[in-house]
Amino acid sequence: MKILYVLDTDWIRRNPMQNNHLVERMVLRGHEVRVIDYEILWRSEGKRELFSKRQTFRVAR
Repeated sequence: MKILYVLDTDWIRRNPMQNNHLVERMVLRGHEVRVIDYEILWRSEGKRELFSKRQTFRVAR
């Protein structure tokens, strides 16, 4: 099954372990999971742009 997981946190600055243990179990069962993480502090930090530049991180264990 293909699963799209949308988060409103910043995985790079904050601890992602709180959110991703369920997703990791789904991947271990053979599901294809993609994560979209939008910047939770986009109004108070940065250039206040409506869109961010796409960043892709390939993480494998």
